[in-house]
Amino acid sequence: MAKDEVNFLLITENNIGFEFLSAAKSISKIEEKNVKNLSIDWDKSTTEIREEIEKNIETSTLRNKKIIILTESFGDVSCNYTIPYFEKNKIEIITGMNVDMVLKTLNYKKTSGFEDILMELEKSGKKGIKVINKKELKFFDYLLIMGIGTLPYTLTLSKSLNENLMEKTKENIDILNYYTGEEIFEIEEKLMNKIKNLSEKNILILLDCIFSKNFLELLSKISNLHNITIISGVNFPMINFAIRNFDIKKENFLEEILEIGDRNIKIISQLLS
Repeated sequence: MAKDEVNFLLITENNIGFEFLSAAKSISKIEEKNVKNLSIDWDKSTTEIREEIEKNIETSTLRNKKIIILTESFGDVSCNYTIPYFEKNKIEIITGMNVDMVLKTLNYKKTSGFEDILMELEKSGKKGIKVINKKELKFFDYLLIMGIGTLPYTLTLSKSLNENLMEKTKENIDILNYYTGEEIFEIEEKLMNKIKNLSEKNILILLDCIFSKNFLELLSKISNLHNITIISGVNFPMINFAIRNFDIKKENFLEEILEIGDRNIKIISQLLS
């Protein structure tokens, strides 16, 4: 298959793409010029937003380079804004981005063909969604959204999610940020401080990614000591569903989150063909 020069453009609401890219860069230590971010500004008119998207696409496709656009969720506003610019074999759209998917854009090999890159991105996103120490728990009493830097806060910035968070007490849902440059014992201390008074609760942690072997060992150790299940590689639709439905006490809550995460990772050309 022919090799292609590809640019990547993250188009999201609430600066989600910027935070995913920042998290991926902090892990990979790569400053890839072929990956750009565009956050939709809702203070602008529809015409202005479209002009901004067109400008970024035009810049990204200079010199016959192809472009892959990543958005946070299938069917969301960002995705719907980008679909009119879809051009088979030149501009492609993948939805449901997570940190693992963005890491793949930073590490993409210029020896790969366009279709190969698409498949690798989709595979990375789906493979990144992992369950650590799944336990047979019918319900969860406490939800912790955990991520690098300000990513977990950004994932809950939409007005509707904030309203849901305000309705739920801090005893049920909380956020924990960490940094890849921190020592593992520092991250462990932060996490233990969050759960130290929750020994009788069933805890679900939604995590952005597993950035090192030592981090995985820490998570496995803590989940074994408590009634904790951890899902890594989460995307925005998973966070959205979890916050909105956490207090409903669904017995298949974990399975639904996983299904939503996987279902939202879509290559648009496969849906339009």
